[in-house]
Amino acid sequence: MQGCAILPRPGCSGKYARVARPSPGSGAPPKGGVNYPRFHGKGRGKDKGSRMRFGTWNIGSLTGRLVEVVEVMRRRRINILCLQETKWVGNKAREIAPWGYKLWYSGKTRGRNGVGILIDREYIDDVVDVSRKSDRIMSIKLVIGDEVVTIVSAYAPQVGLDASTRQEFWEDLEEVVQRVPRSEKLIIGGDLNGHVGSSRDGFESIHGGFGYGERNEAGNAILDFALAYDLGIMNTWFEKRDSHLVTYRSGDNTSQIDFFLVRNALRQCYTNCKVISGESKATQHKLVVLDFRGRSYIRRRRPLVEPMIKWWKL
Repeated sequence: MQGCAILPRPGCSGKYARVARPSPGSGAPPKGGVNYPRFHGKGRGKDKGSRMRFGTWNIGSLTGRLVEVVEVMRRRRINILCLQETKWVGNKAREIAPWGYKLWYSGKTRGRNGVGILIDREYIDDVVDVSRKSDRIMSIKLVIGDEVVTIVSAYAPQVGLDASTRQEFWEDLEEVVQRVPRSEKLIIGGDLNGHVGSSRDGFESIHGGFGYGERNEAGNAILDFALAYDLGIMNTWFEKRDSHLVTYRSGDNTSQIDFFLVRNALRQCYTNCKVISGESKATQHKLVVLDFRGRSYIRRRRPLVEPMIKWWKL
């Protein structure tokens, strides 16, 4: 997963300012991260990871639908898919034959919550660490070429749940993010159950101004978190028609509550983020995809060349 040029980093503000950087003795990895082994050999050339597609999807229930989800990944060319509300129990992994995909999942109570991350066969051997924080948060770390990438699947509590449950979720997510060194790429995909709205007032550095609907209190929590850790909310950075913004539909009610968050400094590496609405009628949530393009896919300006003076014609 090739890097891009670094953009200036805005400062943190608000209640998260004091937790945006791990304190000494917090147990967080040192600056620069852990020296994970680099992989080489067949299929791991310099261009691997320079073009990837990520997805996030609240599936409602994964029971009886795993094959359907893999077929969607193959059809939509998704390399890594974050899943929410799998409603599976256990901290396990499962290989999906005959395609060679692999699912890591985390769940505690049958029929409730549950998250997972599904990876295609090209990137399975790049996984170096799996961390299951709860039945609402899990992460996978990959080493792709010379890059370390952490993918987080997150499922925030609904607005109707008690405040302590919501606070616990954000504290757990903070802990996960704090343990990812800034030298490593970070992608959070999930159902965050909040409306960040179309207005970017007060959050211009992390909100692109192309969201959907009106901001609510749960959306403020998302924005505060993203600002504290300098994470761009990618759904808001691309101007789209409503059908490519709405991630949840129930009758006449529509909203945008499923998001991708990435490091703001590398935001220019991501070329598109949109909803794919036509894949399944079995869930009220829509599939959201995020496209990554590394250095080898960035268009470069042609260098300016001084005109040659034709002295013999003077």
